[in-house]
Amino acid sequence: MNNCLLFAYNVLDDVYRRGAYLSQSLGGVLGGLSPRDRKTVNRLVLGVVEHEEEWNYQIARLCKKNPKSVVRVILKLGMYCIKYMSSMPDYASVNDTVELCKAIKREQAGFVNATLKGYIEVMDDLPKSGLESLAIRANMPVWMVNLYLDQYGVEEGARLVTTKYNHTHLRWNERSFSRLKLKNYIEQNGLAAKDTPHGYLVGATEPYGELIQQGLVTAQALDSIYICQALVEEDGKGEMLDLCAAPGGKSVYLAEKYPALTVTSCDVHPHRVSLIQSYARRMGVANVEAICHDGTEYNEEWEGKFDYVLVDAPCSGLGVIGSNPDIVLNRTEDALKALPVLQKRLLSIASRYVKPYGVLVYSTCTNLREENGNVVTAFLREHPEFALQSMRNLPDNEGMLQFTPDEEGNDGFFVARMRKIK
Repeated sequence: MNNCLLFAYNVLDDVYRRGAYLSQSLGGVLGGLSPRDRKTVNRLVLGVVEHEEEWNYQIARLCKKNPKSVVRVILKLGMYCIKYMSSMPDYASVNDTVELCKAIKREQAGFVNATLKGYIEVMDDLPKSGLESLAIRANMPVWMVNLYLDQYGVEEGARLVTTKYNHTHLRWNERSFSRLKLKNYIEQNGLAAKDTPHGYLVGATEPYGELIQQGLVTAQALDSIYICQALVEEDGKGEMLDLCAAPGGKSVYLAEKYPALTVTSCDVHPHRVSLIQSYARRMGVANVEAICHDGTEYNEEWEGKFDYVLVDAPCSGLGVIGSNPDIVLNRTEDALKALPVLQKRLLSIASRYVKPYGVLVYSTCTNLREENGNVVTAFLREHPEFALQSMRNLPDNEGMLQFTPDEEGNDGFFVARMRKIK
């Protein structure tokens, strides 16, 4: 049996049926493989997820009944091998996938064999126009594509859903490293990297593993750094609350940049609080206190305590889909409709923790307006003691800014800065 197919199946089964994060599940498998197998398994897993809507379309037309989850994953693997693994002849892809099925669910091997042979005949027969065609190219369900078209218009909506970038951005440790040292490391090792205002876009983090372990550099999205700039004043003094902080990138960056800043960093889950703590230790910062706290529950002790409060709210995450293609797998219309309710609650509670004339920042990593500008507008309507304030170090804005994915390193982040004026 093809072991790479088996490893890929185990990761995909973890993601599809158990709701695991793709990067975590894949990382747990790749570490024990040879470089060649690691490359193959990585390609298989990402390839299957990045063509999810194509497989859904083909399975629906080829199967009279919806196959069980296990069989769907096997079929998707087989279809990917047949269409996109040019080094494997079609018959070999079918045979290897059938052998995989025999090892996992033997009684379905004949069904898988027949379905994949039927797929070979129609694999290039896909919709050429219309919503279904756009959904397949975007790798998003039709209802999600419609959201973008309704909000941004046909041309811009289609561009947003079909243009994706897989950004890996490295920044240096503000206390113990520098741009020059990172630049020298890149040049001395002959690595490919693209300059950004706060670091470098790189193809992968593996060549920087030693620097990352030593806490000299770390991976942090460029837009995430912009959000930090929007929050804290130049002197970097006072007390800051990061209400939804894990894994801790923004808390750690600001604590690192401003030693006089005291940061309280929260998450509702203990294991994610541990992620913040380990991140802070790796980067050598002691002015971060990571605690377990549910942001939807009011804490009377924090009333009017903080100079800066950040609500980096749970969101649909659709602005970073290029780097996280599994984001769309478990998104439903009902779940997306529930998010603004949660976001408004978090923002309303967080506002009570801001000192007079303090700063409140709301951010997400999505470009859907109902999670962004609509949430902020509703909040300001109900809280006249706050007002939007322009963000000086960012592109022209009046207190709210939507980034869209581009080749310069930006993803689909949103940020709004508000000052408590009463």
